[in-house]
Amino acid sequence: MTSLTVDDLLNGIARVPPFSGVKRQVKKRQRKNRYGFFLFSDWHIGEIITPERTEGFGYFNYAIAKERLDHITDSMLSWASTTNIAKAVLLFLGDYVSGGIHDELLIGAEFPPPVQAVRAGELMAGTIAKFYEACPVDVYALTTDNHGRLTKPVIYKDKGLNNYSYITVKFAQQLVSKLKVNFNAIETIYHQIEYAGKKILMTHGDTIKAWNGIPYYGIDRLVGRESARRNFDFLVLGHFHTPAFVGRTLINGCLTGTSEYSYAAGYNTAPTQLGFTFEQESIQLSFFSPAASKYRCVAPSHQTP
Repeated sequence: MTSLTVDDLLNGIARVPPFSGVKRQVKKRQRKNRYGFFLFSDWHIGEIITPERTEGFGYFNYAIAKERLDHITDSMLSWASTTNIAKAVLLFLGDYVSGGIHDELLIGAEFPPPVQAVRAGELMAGTIAKFYEACPVDVYALTTDNHGRLTKPVIYKDKGLNNYSYITVKFAQQLVSKLKVNFNAIETIYHQIEYAGKKILMTHGDTIKAWNGIPYYGIDRLVGRESARRNFDFLVLGHFHTPAFVGRTLINGCLTGTSEYSYAAGYNTAPTQLGFTFEQESIQLSFFSPAASKYRCVAPSHQTP
């Protein structure tokens, strides 16, 4: 058995040849200060969801994830073109892999967590390259999340390092290293950015206690506590798999759609990622999802004799 250290792994990633031949298309009539913000999270690469176990309400694997992400990215770019976006700000909010924090995730995985991390990194880099072809790009990618952690117990010490998402982000960063992209790997639980005079606080969302739904009270408490130590206009997060706009908090969706877990709890969600831009003092929000026929199967029917 070969024993690899983190340094060995990172050195190997550094030797991977980056993307080449990606060129930006010249766009005219863009607004100089118009920023488009695009949220990506909760891809859960490596998870398998079968229609046989969800009555057709959900199905998912790596090939489906890639197809959905391609469709969503193309829809985002079309929206960015119609709204005259001058720069795309891509916020990657974590849970890129299914991981191994629960035994059932390992038992039913399409491939093991290290492979999941690499595949997710390829998808992240491909998404960034697509945006780069259309307009200038800034990237902020969290390495702190829930499903990527290397331990079953929740940890806070070096949370962004003891995490498969660290590998995903670093691999994506290497793949796009020859593109003129402002790439920021974020190893802290919270990170604040500012564009067009608006301060945006980003986090994965797993520090908010919840059970089977959007934790409105938990979000309100987090906003209150963070407001006591910093000024910000909007909070963006993932984790809850259900897209929503609550007060000044934007919650991103997921790529998986309905899983066995959400099916058992009695609720469904479409695979969705969010995008938004600022229009003077208001926010223009858009939801990007594939057609329902792309993420639901016909439920099997059984007739009694």
